[in-house]
Amino acid sequence: MAFQFQFDSAPKAVRRSAGIAAIALSLAAFGFGYAAVSSAASGTLRDWGRRWDPVITRESSPEIFRQNLQLRWVACGFCIVVAATSFVFYRKLKDYV
Repeated sequence: MAFQFQFDSAPKAVRRSAGIAAIALSLAAFGFGYAAVSSAASGTLRDWGRRWDPVITRESSPEIFRQNLQLRWVACGFCIVVAATSFVFYRKLKDYV
């Protein structure tokens, strides 16, 4: 017999999943935010997509530096918005549990 994944759509399980997602996304937002702030302050960042010469400085390639820094800020903002939405969903489901 093959294993079949069944999603438990009971309000208690969905509420738990929303709470876990809110916590995980908050931690991810903190990580992206910390990476963006430290890169902006130091002027160097480690590019996650490059194999060779992964350290980029503001002086050596300003356009790539700016693009990567903006990508980190966008990822931080996206995680914050989704975490806040998940937390609100978590709080709203409290009425149904």
